[in-house]
Amino acid sequence: STALIFFLVRRILLAAERDQLALQHSEERFRSYIEHANDIVYEVSAAGVLTYLSPNWQHFIGEPAAAAIGRSIADYVHPDDISRCWEILNLIQNSSERIGEVEYRVRHCDGSWRWHLSKGSPMTAGHGALISFVGIARDVTDRKEMELELQHQEELLRSTQRLAKIGGWEWNVAEQSMLWTEETYHIHEFDPVASGIAGAEIIDRSIACYLPEDRPVIRGAFARCVSRGEPYDLEFRFVTATGRHRWVQTIAEPVFAEGRVIRVVGNIMDITERKMTTAELQHKNAEMEHFLYTVSHDLRSPVITVKS
Repeated sequence: STALIFFLVRRILLAAERDQLALQHSEERFRSYIEHANDIVYEVSAAGVLTYLSPNWQHFIGEPAAAAIGRSIADYVHPDDISRCWEILNLIQNSSERIGEVEYRVRHCDGSWRWHLSKGSPMTAGHGALISFVGIARDVTDRKEMELELQHQEELLRSTQRLAKIGGWEWNVAEQSMLWTEETYHIHEFDPVASGIAGAEIIDRSIACYLPEDRPVIRGAFARCVSRGEPYDLEFRFVTATGRHRWVQTIAEPVFAEGRVIRVVGNIMDITERKMTTAELQHKNAEMEHFLYTVSHDLRSPVITVKS
């Protein structure tokens, strides 16, 4: 019986030792993963104090992780973004739920700002109180800068179209879908949100803005561009959705792939001012011609009288 007890105790101790070794091995693997991860693994207290940072913090921020431990996130997060971070911490404390992704800027030791994308989970005590927040942060500066540059280019395009009064559009033949730029809606005076129109319907709504006698012309030109690849450049009188009378120039050309039209791209330009200027110039030229004719006639009349 003593031998049996000794045997059982030995079995228990060996099992505990194996469990301890397995746990140690698991911890070492986890530590290795954190230390060699491409992203920053961090822990923040409920008060917003950094309590852990993986070693690659230095790679992304330029200072050792140990130098940041014990400091507030407010020392690193951009002033315009810190309020959002505090809101998230408060939300976590009140709900103890995981958060979605959040973007914010972090100060590099050289004074520049790096964009980080972060997500994580709260660590709570048994009674549900928040102990800390553990998360993973990824440097997305390159992607963010590309997005901001794209936004800038889109805003520049919108401004250019607005100033030039030129709207762009594209018809996808296979999908039977139409894409309009903001200025195209503006020229038609359509509300892009409230109108809720797309595809062939938006073509019909657009053609309805032309005068009845011009509608077959523009519809036929568009159909030939789609079916035969014939470009067009036309000018028409135009009535907007609110009843404003304008002149527009509409241009389109096909895009081919493997010998067939896959898209039609074009633009529509408000040329009302140009037409008004041309008409005014023609009117002034006519008045000038009439004036010169009258002066010439009056100058010739005395001569004719003297000769008589």
